[in-house]
Amino acid sequence: MNGIFTLILALLLPWATSSLALYAWMKPATDAHHHPRWAQALGGGYLLGLMLSAAMLWLSAKLNGAFLFWPILGLWLALFLAALSWVRPWQHPRPASLGAPLWQKLVIGILLALIALRLTSLGIENTHQAMPAWDAWVIWAERAKTWFYLGHLAPYTHSDAWLTAPHGTYESEAAHYPPLVSLIHLWAALALGRWDEALVNLPWLGAAIALGLTLYGALRSTHTPVWLAVGGVWLLLSLPILNSQVAIAGYADLWLTLAYSQLILGLLLWIATRQRAALPLILLGLVSLPLIKHQVWLLLLASTSPLLLWAALTALPQKQRTLMGSIAILGLIFVLGFNLADGHLHLPLLGEITLQSGQLSLPGLGHLAPDLQRIAEPMFFHLFILDSWHMLWGLTALAWLILLIRLLRQKQLNPMLLALNLSLLSALTAFSLSYASPRVMPFVLDGTLLNRGLLYLAPLLIFVIIHALTPDAAKTMPRANTKE
Repeated sequence: MNGIFTLILALLLPWATSSLALYAWMKPATDAHHHPRWAQALGGGYLLGLMLSAAMLWLSAKLNGAFLFWPILGLWLALFLAALSWVRPWQHPRPASLGAPLWQKLVIGILLALIALRLTSLGIENTHQAMPAWDAWVIWAERAKTWFYLGHLAPYTHSDAWLTAPHGTYESEAAHYPPLVSLIHLWAALALGRWDEALVNLPWLGAAIALGLTLYGALRSTHTPVWLAVGGVWLLLSLPILNSQVAIAGYADLWLTLAYSQLILGLLLWIATRQRAALPLILLGLVSLPLIKHQVWLLLLASTSPLLLWAALTALPQKQRTLMGSIAILGLIFVLGFNLADGHLHLPLLGEITLQSGQLSLPGLGHLAPDLQRIAEPMFFHLFILDSWHMLWGLTALAWLILLIRLLRQKQLNPMLLALNLSLLSALTAFSLSYASPRVMPFVLDGTLLNRGLLYLAPLLIFVIIHALTPDAAKTMPRANTKE
């Protein structure tokens, strides 16, 4: 029982301390109608707290040769007390009551009850079954378990180099993966004082809660009514594919979804409104993503390019936007065409892109299969027929149809919503290309990878759905100040 209490404390102290720090940075607004700062701080604070805990574990092992769990936990307690006395959240102005109609209050109450019921059932599954996740066996928990019993960070290498590796080196085909997720497992085990195949997965339940708070904060930041924002969180936390990541914990995909949502939603809000609150979330996403997995560069490039292009264009006067946008697109085509003339394009830090004999090769993915038709059928089947996503992709298609009709009728669309949809379409294109590569396609065809990868986009899709289905979405969403 003492171990469980320590585990809960080891999760709550970093979460609360980091959330208070983010809350102070965000300078909570006194706007009575829109008060999302606490949700944004809590959503980012959970990831930040565990990331810092993992970093301190890693640093203590490197410098001291052992994991200094109790000194680190004591440091978190001191930091929490200092942050609490500095921020004093109870003294911040509270938003006035919105005076919502009775039916909205009833809807909010029902949705909150459903969310609480879902999280409770997930918590029971998460903490009462042995670790069944395949990736946890062979990658994340396997390394953490080794480090826990040895008491230090034992090195890992691939099987082809293991026989010639120094004494004390362990073998894993995922030896090149970053250690963050394994260190989160290790943090939980050290708090328990023992290795428990079920309880070490408790941080995954907190990650789901933090993801819901992140989405709620983003929706409220864009003036979404409370009942719709809570509805978006319910839709997210009721997704079977997300629930499986909590109940059958041990995969890295939930952490990637949380970090990716912090980055894209933070970037989106900052570009649109220049809200200071979004800056630490952007930085948090940028830092944490490569610490979870390296193979996210294509998704990041595809997702952020439309948003960064939008940021550059909105900073210009209206008359110059079309001209500069055209120049940027033509310049990109020229640079790519010039560099790929001999079939090679070198990207710093990423690798080389080659295009020869109609075969495109990307860093980390290898040659892409030219026939995308092979993945079209399984993608449609998994997204629209099977129940892993409930009605999410059907609602997404409906939302895009509504936005298209609105664009054709009104000849305009909120720039932030337009940029986000371009980012999503670009990300889906990137996923399709990666899924078509010979290395990845077998796992797409048998269904083991397809849904897990697209989970990263779920909070963003729900963000679009909520605003598309809201009659006044285009009017209520903020716009960046630009000179006309």
